[in-house]
Amino acid sequence: ESFDYEVVRIDAVENSESITQQILQHIESSAVVLCDLSGERPNVYFETGYAMARHKDLILTAKRGSKVHFDLADRGVIFWSTAADLKDKLAARFAAIQQRGQRRP
Repeated sequence: ESFDYEVVRIDAVENSESITQQILQHIESSAVVLCDLSGERPNVYFETGYAMARHKDLILTAKRGSKVHFDLADRGVIFWSTAADLKDKLAARFAAIQQRGQRRP
């Protein structure tokens, strides 16, 4: 939010629609998609792949010690150990994304 993005967590949206459909719709309309790969949840890998296919700016995070599968391990995953650590690293990544966006034609 401090970088002027509207943050949406699907688990906080109150309705009875398909959660998967809601996630895909939000990914489609998002400029940046943040995926936490901690815990090797298959659904997160599916959503990450969808965001990649839609050419979204993607931020990948994982709690330190988490296994990140080989097909995403080379994508600059932010490994974090505490909430404060994650916040600092996310701030740096969002700043880089915004700076890169300002240089695009």
